[in-house]
Amino acid sequence: MLKDKQVNFILSGVFLTLCIPLIIGLVLFLWILDDFNFRDVMFFATGSVAILTFILHTINGERDKKFKQEQMEETKAFNEKNLYNKKCERSYLIISQFYKPEMVESLRAYRELKREVPNLIKNSNVEPFKEHLSKNPKDHSRLHLLLNSFENIAIQIKKEFIDEDIIKDAMHSMFYNIYITLHSYIKDAQSEKGHEKCWEDFVKLCRDWGEPN
Repeated sequence: MLKDKQVNFILSGVFLTLCIPLIIGLVLFLWILDDFNFRDVMFFATGSVAILTFILHTINGERDKKFKQEQMEETKAFNEKNLYNKKCERSYLIISQFYKPEMVESLRAYRELKREVPNLIKNSNVEPFKEHLSKNPKDHSRLHLLLNSFENIAIQIKKEFIDEDIIKDAMHSMFYNIYITLHSYIKDAQSEKGHEKCWEDFVKLCRDWGEPN
């Protein structure tokens, strides 16, 4: 930026240094001739200076316009990079939450539920599973903590608050496996009045991602 201003100043100086003596010399030359009186010469000189000033301002205006445009582009690029860095930070922070004791315990409870409730994936009858959760409130709380956490992540991805690629790379398999396992349970919950949108963003995200490779 400073370099552009210096170049602009140098060009302006060169322009004035070359043109002003030329105008003065031309004015003196015309004044000496008998064909022009002093008033005509002054009109000519004034017009010449005005034209040269206009040209100089035009050159400076174009350079200022280019400078402002480049400055805006630099600011935009900086803001976009800063926004992306913040999205990445939030994404990695979310991933790190799943290493905390509460989430580790919820994932452990989910794995035990898969073993204790047979045919949970294939069987569309979720009553035995719901009965198990009603008798084991801790398992119910842990399972819902897991699903609610996934729903929150899906909403943040939809709002572009976090980076989808980072989350997908780290959690795709876990998301999809839990979605497939609890698909019938989620559908049953959504069938209840007032809960039609329960975990819908999590479901939509898993469908968009599809089966992991």
